[in-house]
Amino acid sequence: GHKRIDDLQDRIARKNNVVFFGVSEADGTTREDKMANNKAKIMRIANEVGIQLKEEDIMSFKRLGKMGQTRVIEDEEAPVPRLLLATFTEAAKASLMKNAYKLQFSPEMKEIRIKHDMSKEYRKKEYELRQEARQKQMEDSNQGFLYRVRGPNWDRKVVKLRKFVSKPVKEPKETPAAADNETENQD
Repeated sequence: GHKRIDDLQDRIARKNNVVFFGVSEADGTTREDKMANNKAKIMRIANEVGIQLKEEDIMSFKRLGKMGQTRVIEDEEAPVPRLLLATFTEAAKASLMKNAYKLQFSPEMKEIRIKHDMSKEYRKKEYELRQEARQKQMEDSNQGFLYRVRGPNWDRKVVKLRKFVSKPVKEPKETPAAADNETENQD
């Protein structure tokens, strides 16, 4: 009983939250400077996907995680910015999520990802499903299929999708989508 109520309250509390991945840490010496910078970054991201946010559309925001994390990308150690969690008005969140995919076409913001805020438990499950999909993709000798995590929040699962292959036209250009999914393009 209690667990379901907690889950529900948790979901309601997170309903208008958005998590931004890959947004560089804000410059500034004082907390106020950093806050102003983070808010400006959120406004710029929204602007990049064609949404004019007003200051009051952003209810609150904060950074999550440890400072100074790094990861190795192509033999270079690169800083990993902390997640930026923001709470928006319902309408602002809706249009942000609807247009989030446009970031992949932005030269200066294609590294940024926008996701719904999820509980730790849900994130862990989502991660495990993505790993399972990746595993199935690697084991599948028939390259005509893609494995993806799909479905409503309460019933996420790995699904097998038919890959539509158009007739090759000369050399395919590298699209942001192709760069994201190196594993899919191994013939």
